[in-house]
Amino acid sequence: MKHLLLAQFARDPVVDLLRPVRPRAATIFVFHRFADPDTGSPGHDPAALRRNLAFVRRHRLPVVSLADLMATLEAGNEPQPGTVAFTIDDGYADFVRVAAPIFAEFDCPSTVFLVSGFVDGSIWLWWDQIEYMFGETQRTQVALDFEGRIFRATWTTRAEALTEAWRLAEILESVSDASRQGMLIELATQLEVSPPAGAPAPFAAMTWDDARRCEAMGVTFGPHTVTHPILARVDDARAVFEVRESWARVRGQTAAAVPVFCYPNGSASMFGERDVQVVQACGLRAAVTTTPRHVTRKQYMAAPDARFLVPRLPYFDDLPHFAQMVSGVEWVKSIARSMTPGGRRSR
Repeated sequence: MKHLLLAQFARDPVVDLLRPVRPRAATIFVFHRFADPDTGSPGHDPAALRRNLAFVRRHRLPVVSLADLMATLEAGNEPQPGTVAFTIDDGYADFVRVAAPIFAEFDCPSTVFLVSGFVDGSIWLWWDQIEYMFGETQRTQVALDFEGRIFRATWTTRAEALTEAWRLAEILESVSDASRQGMLIELATQLEVSPPAGAPAPFAAMTWDDARRCEAMGVTFGPHTVTHPILARVDDARAVFEVRESWARVRGQTAAAVPVFCYPNGSASMFGERDVQVVQACGLRAAVTTTPRHVTRKQYMAAPDARFLVPRLPYFDDLPHFAQMVSGVEWVKSIARSMTPGGRRSR
């Protein structure tokens, strides 16, 4: 029943009926991966992306670049009702092969936040290394101890092994970077799998040449650190290096650099006030999080550092959820959730 109700919000007459209640707010979507059968890359369905972008264009929703949206907000202006912006984190090669041509087909600008060491080819992402090891091992159990924590897992199928890999990766978001690196070494020993120096095809990054080719398709690029650590888990010097060096690499390698930073993982527990100050000190103009809200002029100008706490919403493949986000329905629901039973907004 809930799904049937949600599906109504994707119907053209309902979308048109809701046009007057669209807020003067922007929806910034966040993506990571795009499914590519040629390499086995997992991710969002390209057919669904094409359908959803067609929906946006059919209903004449304003699709803007992240730079243009930030310029609007910096000028103290409100976004047009129903404004949409698209962002993609990390810089995987599947964006270039799969998604960039689709965004270009619908004349939709996008911004990719690049992990510069990943694009340089000097690293591959730590959670992908975990998935790779669990997927390749012939072992059926593992026992790890780190920072006073115990991780135990057993499995009988590859699917079960990958589920344990994802569980371990989530746990490791809350430990120090040094502990995580040590654990990767121990994991390789126990699973008897040595990850290759470079990322295999399903986990590969785009190259800087790829980035420059994407410029012609309306793609811009922002910094997302050098190695994708959880900034809240590293010391001051490392935090400065991760932000400053990634921004320098993006500026130096593409003419389509935008001065907007993206915090790794992006939730409130993954970075702190120090990191906000570092981003400002490195000359960036704004930063995005994964706090799931729409962007308004009021929110953007609420405090001197508010522009470094810009929220983004998760992207859904299915059209009913996507339509709810861009049509104004999710906005109305978020306002309702912020109200107490007595009708006053909660603090």
